[in-house]
Amino acid sequence: MINTLIFDIGNVLAGFDWEDYLREKGYDREKLLRIANATVCSSLWSELDRRDSFSQELIDAFVANAPELREEILDFLNNSHLTVREYDYAPGLIMDLKQKGYRVYLLSNYSGRNFRYARETFKFLEYVDGGVISYEIGSVKPEKEIYEALIKKYGIDRRQALFIDDLEKNVLAAKHLGINAVQFTGIDKLRQLIDEAGMY
Repeated sequence: MINTLIFDIGNVLAGFDWEDYLREKGYDREKLLRIANATVCSSLWSELDRRDSFSQELIDAFVANAPELREEILDFLNNSHLTVREYDYAPGLIMDLKQKGYRVYLLSNYSGRNFRYARETFKFLEYVDGGVISYEIGSVKPEKEIYEALIKKYGIDRRQALFIDDLEKNVLAAKHLGINAVQFTGIDKLRQLIDEAGMY
C-alpha cells in the first residue's frame, strides 16, 4: 500500500530550463556551453544547494572556471532562480493527489536563495504537506542524510512511500534505503504508475 508520495521539484514539478534561459539571453551555442560548463554543469553546482545564500568564495570559484566570462557567469548566478519554471500541470496534480488521500512531500536540491523565489511563485507549494529542501540541512541527493531527514521529520513509513525523481542516481539511492522509488519520465506515465500502486 502506498499512502505517501515524495516529489523532487526540478524536472518533475518544475522545469529546470537553464539552457532555454541562456539561449534567451542571446548567447550563441559555443558561449552558452562555456557558461554552462563553468556553472550548472560544474561539480561546484551542487554546493550551491547546500547553502542558504551564495558565498563570495563559491561565486569566485565559479568565475575561476572561465574568468573571461566573468560578467556572464555573475549574471547567470544572480538570476539562476529564473531557470526553474513551474509546470502547468503541477498544482492540479498535487491537489488531485491530496483529494485522493495521499500525503505529499517534497525532497529537492535547492539553495535557500533560489527556493525563496520558488516559495513566492510556485502554486503547487500551497498544497503539499511539507518537505525537506537540501539547503535546510546541508545535504543533497543522492546522499542518504537528506532522505533520512525527511523520513524522520514526518514519521514516514518508507514501505508505504513512493519517491519520484528525474535522476536515476537519486532513485537508486532511495531504493537502497528501502524507499519505493521511480524515475520520472513524463506526467502521463507517472499518473499511471500511481494509479497502479494504488492507495489500498
